[in-house]
Amino acid sequence: MQRIAYWSIPIIAIIVTVLVVLFLIQINTDEPDVTHRMPSSNTVKSTAFQATESTWLERFSQSEQEGFFYPVNEIFIALELHRHVVKENAFTLSALVKNQYQLFCLQEELKQRGFRFFLKKVREGTELLVYSKDHNQLQSLVKALKSYKIRAKILPYKEVENG
Repeated sequence: MQRIAYWSIPIIAIIVTVLVVLFLIQINTDEPDVTHRMPSSNTVKSTAFQATESTWLERFSQSEQEGFFYPVNEIFIALELHRHVVKENAFTLSALVKNQYQLFCLQEELKQRGFRFFLKKVREGTELLVYSKDHNQLQSLVKALKSYKIRAKILPYKEVENG
């Protein structure tokens, strides 16, 4: 077992170097091979360099590749900020729930009436916030909650402005 471990590291290193060399050869196949030419003087070297440079430039100029595209989509949105906003009356129902039974009864009433609600844990218990545009539905909910000894009040909804 030690003999396999001893020889496996050099074998893996040799395989990796062979694969890297093959990869580099495969990448560089498009470039002309200047090393096989036997230049006799400096003038031949400079002309060979100019020849490879001109072929590269010619090949690059003849490609049909278009300009560079940025990887971002541009979207333009026009907003009408000075339009008249129609105000609608909206109401919130605020109730403080003190124990688990009241919380259960409250959730069942809200599910039965189809209200969406928000529960917030506070020091005294759990606070409920319900948003609705129908004052009569909220009034009937307040009457139903009184049977469970849950005090609730209806307040006009005000949006909080940030800034």
